[in-house]
Amino acid sequence: AGELLVAFELLQIPDSGVEDLPAIDEPDGNQILPVPMNIRPVLSNYRLEVFFWGLRELKRVQLLTVDRPQVFIEYAGRGIRSSVIQSYKKNPNFTVQEDCFTVELPEHEYLHPPLTISVVDWRAFGRSTLVGTHTINSLKQYMHKPSERRRSTDKRTTDRTDGSGATLQRREDEVHISIAPETPAQPMAERAFKKSLKRRLSRKFTSRRISSVATDSENVIDWWSKYDASVVKA
Repeated sequence: AGELLVAFELLQIPDSGVEDLPAIDEPDGNQILPVPMNIRPVLSNYRLEVFFWGLRELKRVQLLTVDRPQVFIEYAGRGIRSSVIQSYKKNPNFTVQEDCFTVELPEHEYLHPPLTISVVDWRAFGRSTLVGTHTINSLKQYMHKPSERRRSTDKRTTDRTDGSGATLQRREDEVHISIAPETPAQPMAERAFKKSLKRRLSRKFTSRRISSVATDSENVIDWWSKYDASVVKA
């Protein structure tokens, strides 16, 4: 139904009675009291990013099928809306898919308000009908916070210059380890030539090996044939 913001103060009544308690000031209807600093939450800026994909399996509303639906998202007093699907039956996807907005939220996640998603069907003569509503009580599982270590290291960057005079960015906590001495990059043509040379040499050695094996096999066969011929003559 709504939200209530109040401040409570609990006073213990002493044994002497209520008379020793501090006096209560009469409320002034024209005076606007500020929220005490000790209960005012610390706010931070958050960006809510939404990716509108499409709608599926929408039921009938008032005996009529949904034809031109639109999605409304409300969060922390702000909201965005998707594009209108012109024909849900032909193409249930949105034409404009990405949108975002920035809100101020308390740093404590348990103080974050819920997110409300509503689907509305636009009908003839500018009439709209509510198709359905869904509420997400907590966005903790969808929240992404950059780590403090990354943010601190991104801030602490120093400039250094290499031998060619080019300016490079180096972080203070980075450790560079060189396992092998650096060699200048070889030109593309030289690398391609060496690669083709290795391929040709490997083919040459393979062909030599095959020919030598074939020759050895022929010699073996020839030796056995001569041996058989000599045995027959004997």
